[in-house]
Amino acid sequence: MSELTQKTLRAITEQHIRPVPRWRTLLDRTLVWFGVAILVLLAALSTALSLHAIFEIDWDAYAKADFTLFQIILSGVPIFSILLLGLFLWGGALLVQRIGRGYRYPLWSLVLIFFSANAAFGYFIEESPLDEPTERFFLAMIPHGEAPQASLIPSARRQWSQPERGLLSGSVLSSSATSIELRDSDAKLWTVEYAKEELGPDVRLEVDDEIKIIGKQDGEDSFRASEVRTWESSKKTKKSEVVKPNQEKKESNDDNEEEDHEDDEDDEDEEGDQSDDDNDDEHEQEED
Repeated sequence: MSELTQKTLRAITEQHIRPVPRWRTLLDRTLVWFGVAILVLLAALSTALSLHAIFEIDWDAYAKADFTLFQIILSGVPIFSILLLGLFLWGGALLVQRIGRGYRYPLWSLVLIFFSANAAFGYFIEESPLDEPTERFFLAMIPHGEAPQASLIPSARRQWSQPERGLLSGSVLSSSATSIELRDSDAKLWTVEYAKEELGPDVRLEVDDEIKIIGKQDGEDSFRASEVRTWESSKKTKKSEVVKPNQEKKESNDDNEEEDHEDDEDDEDEEGDQSDDDNDDEHEQEED
C-alpha cells in the first residue's frame, strides 16, 4: 500500500468521514436545479420588464425637451430591472457550476448562455399578455409609494409627467384656436398655449382626448407647447389592436357606400315610377 493511500485512510478514520447517501446527493442536485430554474425565471421577468420600459418610452421626446444625458438615463433607462437581471444571471451561473461537471465551464460563458436564453424568453413575455402582470409583480417588490416606483421603474406615464422639464400629458377639457385646457394625471389643471402648426397630424383636441405635449412651463399652471401629439398606449401596441380599428373603419365605409348605393337605386326607382306615371297621363290626354 502506497504512502498516499495510507495517509488518505488515516485521514478518513481520524475525521470520521462517511460516504454521502445517494438520496442526499439527489436531493442536493434537485434543490440546486430548482434554484437555477427560479433564478432563470426571475431573470426572464426582469428582461421583460426592461424591454417593456425601453419600448414604451418616447426617446425622441427627450432630445426635444430640456434633458441632459444623465437625466435621460435616470428617467428612461430601467436601471433597477437591469441590475436585477445581472444579479439573477450571476446567481444562476454560480449554482450551475456546483452541479456535476458545471465547474468546467467559465462563469462568463454560463452568464452569456443564460442571457441569450433569457433575452428570448423575456421578449416572449413582453409580447404576450403576461407583460402587465410582470410589471405589477415587480412593483409589489418595491417599497410602497409613487416616488420609489417612479425612480426605479420608468414608464411613459411618468415620462410625460415632468412639466418642469418640458414634458406634459393629460386629457383635454376644452380647446380654442390658441389654447387648451388640460387635466394631467394628478388632476391638476393646465392652460396650454399652442399654434396650429405645432399640432400632430392625428391631433383633434376633442374633449377627453389624451394628448402629449413638448414645450416649456411658463408658470404654476401654464405651459407653452412646441409640439402636441396624440397619446399612444404603448410603442409595442399589438398588431391586432392596430389593424382592428382600420378594419372597422373600412367596414363602416363599405356599409356607408352600400347604403348610398341602395339610396341611389331607390331614387332611380322612384324617378322611373314618376316617369311612367307622366307617360300614362300624356297618353290619356291624347286619347281624349
